[in-house]
Amino acid sequence: MRNTFLILLAAAGLFASCQQNKQAKKTIDSVAENVVKENPQQTCYMQTMGRDTISLVLNQVGDDLSGMLAYDNFEKDSSSGEVKGKMMGDTLVLEYTFQSEGMLSKSQVAFLRKDNRLIQGFGDIEEKDGKVMFKNLKTLKYDEQSVVLTPTDCSSSR
Repeated sequence: MRNTFLILLAAAGLFASCQQNKQAKKTIDSVAENVVKENPQQTCYMQTMGRDTISLVLNQVGDDLSGMLAYDNFEKDSSSGEVKGKMMGDTLVLEYTFQSEGMLSKSQVAFLRKDNRLIQGFGDIEEKDGKVMFKNLKTLKYDEQSVVLTPTDCSSSR
């Protein structure tokens, strides 16, 4: 009888220990998730063509993307603003909310991630609910002779 009691007591202790380990793992997982949310992976990209510069500061948490995009054009309209969107496979699909010539506008932009570079996609567009959107993301053309952003040090792109 005494042995049975000791076995039951040991089993109860083992069960309680397992429950504490599960709770500790949940706590650790929760803290790790919050650290990722508070400290997203930040990458910066840039392209300079003559006197024109395009820069992108991108924060990524999972497939969610946010950041800043700027087209600094010489002797043409420039624009800068926020981007938010998703990573869809190897493609970044972003909504670009920007100021240009004193007007606030929204436009969809897309970049193909290839060899650690971002190649901007171009295609047929249409206006929907006050935003310029691609008609079909699957038909976008990614021209490596056009806009190709390469990684840069984030301190130089701000």
